[in-house]
Amino acid sequence: MELGVRSRPRGAGPVIRGGPVELTMEMLLRACADLTEACEAKWLLVDEAVGAGRLPFCKAPGAFYLIAQRAARRAGTYKEFRAKLPKNFKCRVPDFYVTAPLPTELIHTLMQFADGRTLARFSICSPQLRVRADKIASEGLARITTLRLGQRAVARWRTELRLFAVLTSPPNLRSLLGPGTAWAPIRDHVDEYYTSYHKFLVYLDDRTNYNLEDHRAYMVKYALRLGDAAVIEGVMRTTDSDERHEHRRNFYKYLYTRKRYLKNYLDPPAWYGADARYGTEEISDHFLRVERVQAAAAARESIAEYSPLLQSAAKHDRYFPGLDEEDVIETDWETRVLNFGGDSDSGGEDY
Repeated sequence: MELGVRSRPRGAGPVIRGGPVELTMEMLLRACADLTEACEAKWLLVDEAVGAGRLPFCKAPGAFYLIAQRAARRAGTYKEFRAKLPKNFKCRVPDFYVTAPLPTELIHTLMQFADGRTLARFSICSPQLRVRADKIASEGLARITTLRLGQRAVARWRTELRLFAVLTSPPNLRSLLGPGTAWAPIRDHVDEYYTSYHKFLVYLDDRTNYNLEDHRAYMVKYALRLGDAAVIEGVMRTTDSDERHEHRRNFYKYLYTRKRYLKNYLDPPAWYGADARYGTEEISDHFLRVERVQAAAAARESIAEYSPLLQSAAKHDRYFPGLDEEDVIETDWETRVLNFGGDSDSGGEDY
């Protein structure tokens, strides 16, 4: 990102012929001679960020400029500061946190408690932070879920960092279906009607507000209809225990309508399911296995028969309590026969 001539106020310094000029430290030091004391401590942190590889050298003048600009505004001398700089200067503004540089130890502490989306933003700042973010994402996955890259119920998120972001920062429904590459593993398999702004997206709120119960319920419904196990878990993490009991009752009902929403149900992706007719096995099997382990652990029964990965689910959130109870399955089967006439594509109010 470049900061150019449009940022200048009236009365700024002289125009240098020949188009925008690159801001240099000499220009900046001349302009903020009276602000050096206020800026010095943070400028040292910029030097540290450059030396540690967190900030490219070419973006250092931009970081120095933003610090000086903030100091001038606080001192009430911004007009005088800006007038000493050329009207048509430009500089590369550093990304994310480095615009207000932080010590390395503090950055690592912040990353330790960040969600996946924030980790992803840290990771683009430098190769060192990328390695750190990947390690934290891997540790976070082991702590909150049994889902891993390469499992059949999981779409091709490619990196553990992206998978962790899906689980800890669940998507907005519009962004899940709209243009862009962030959610491509899902969007690429959804029928064009539901990815068209004029046909479907136009009716959606600009942003899914997970603080509102009706928004959460709507997103759970579409996560079960369109998403892989990671999207479903990410959305369910935003719900409370009362809501989860209600969503458990609709679990199979929504899964059995998946065929309507995807492009080619006869050749579905692996996470969609092996059954070309209903396409639910991979998703339902994952959540059934997890629920059985969690139910056994809650009843203080042995879970030694399960794999170590599944045993770890005993410490995770319980998203669909009682999912394998007979009354849930039987009731849902009766609903499916009643609504769909024995075929999952023959109508039904809940489409």
